[in-house]
Amino acid sequence: MESVALLIRIFVDDKCKDCSLFLELQELKKMFLEQQKEIDYLRKELEKYKNPPKDSSNSSIPPSKDLWTKKYPQRPPSNLKVGGQFGHIGKNKSFFDNVDEIISTNPTICQYCGCEHFIEQNNNIQKRQLIDIAEIKPYVVEYQGKDLVCTNCKCKNKGKFPIKGNVELGENAEKLIAYFNVQHHISYERLTQIFNEVFGLKIAYGTIDKKIKKISDKLQPLYDQILDSLKSSKIIGSDETGMRINKENSFVWTFQNEDYTYYTSAESRAYKTVSDTIGDEFDGVWVSDRFGSQLKIKAQHQLCLAHLIRDCKYIEKAENSKWAKELRTIFEADTIFSCQGSLSALLVIVDRLTRHTKIRKLTRKTSFQTSSQIIFALSEYNLTQLHSITYDNGCENTKHEIVNEKLQMQSYFCKPYHSWEKGLVEHVNELIRRHFPKGTNFDRISKKKIQEVENWVNNRPMKVLKFKTPAQKRIEALGVAL
Repeated sequence: MESVALLIRIFVDDKCKDCSLFLELQELKKMFLEQQKEIDYLRKELEKYKNPPKDSSNSSIPPSKDLWTKKYPQRPPSNLKVGGQFGHIGKNKSFFDNVDEIISTNPTICQYCGCEHFIEQNNNIQKRQLIDIAEIKPYVVEYQGKDLVCTNCKCKNKGKFPIKGNVELGENAEKLIAYFNVQHHISYERLTQIFNEVFGLKIAYGTIDKKIKKISDKLQPLYDQILDSLKSSKIIGSDETGMRINKENSFVWTFQNEDYTYYTSAESRAYKTVSDTIGDEFDGVWVSDRFGSQLKIKAQHQLCLAHLIRDCKYIEKAENSKWAKELRTIFEADTIFSCQGSLSALLVIVDRLTRHTKIRKLTRKTSFQTSSQIIFALSEYNLTQLHSITYDNGCENTKHEIVNEKLQMQSYFCKPYHSWEKGLVEHVNELIRRHFPKGTNFDRISKKKIQEVENWVNNRPMKVLKFKTPAQKRIEALGVAL
């Protein structure tokens, strides 16, 4: 019996050991699974930092969602000194032609000897002007009328007032209300404060709302005319953004070309807004950001180059991609832009026969100024020597027909993203960028400097010209075929 009891005790002890090992194994498995989950989570977090973070500069993320808000916009690196650069056009306050009051400051007593007699040496008048705001006060017009009895029929006659209410705001006050509220986004509360403290007028919220609706109704025919002009144009750029309207989430849609911008609000980003505003078909180029509702309209679609350039910037940083950098360069080389905030640009015209280049500065990149500069630049040629010009699809080239009429030429346009169809001018743009890198403010570049760059481009020997310069070929040819 003792031996049997000993065997039973040994068996029980072994079982207990197995149970403790089993429990310990289960605990280790549980810890392993938890650590594996933590490792997977950390790996996902590390993936976010392998590639550069996306922000408004390299993606479609709005600036308001940038993780690290930049205090100042980044500028490309430059060796230039801080401050105004060579060729910078200084600006100062100019004299007013219409002067309300003239005060003479001629001396009455000689500051050297005390004499009171003077003679004029010349008619050169020195002047200074002090500009101030005149006293602002309401201009009140009161209409008065009496009840008059006709001497013939003895009927009572009353005068007709041009306004309905006892006290109403005039046209200038209505315009100010609409201007402050719509253009400068001043709230109703602040508007009542401004009119009370600055203009001495007490107005209510209801009056403001009524006047804005009145101005809106007056402008509706003009608004409809803008929409009709957009529908008949050759290029429309469209976009949409979220906005709070009457305390509800809504969207504001914009449709624009070089001359007009049309705004409308909608409850969603659906295609219905495009269909109701423009229609289901558009006979022209539709520029958008690739959003699904924008691509449904039947038109020639041009993807927004700004969005594509941001995508290329991200691919450059994430994968150190060479083709992304080259692709971004192609997009930006169509027109030589100035730095951000500047409206100026450079117009580049290259002769295919002699490779002779003309560079003209545009203070504003408008179609009128572009066509005028092309006509002026090519005016030295005989009309029989001019044949055609190849443009890109920019809005600045929409008045090409004026150039055709003046110079008796034909116009050709590259297909979207086919910049190689005008590869010669793209190559010349790259040469110009050596002197004016991206970020250059063309407002500060003088015509003399632009002429120096033009001379440098035209005096470079080229293999295609048997190592002659474009300037030499221009003199030899005496006839240019564009």
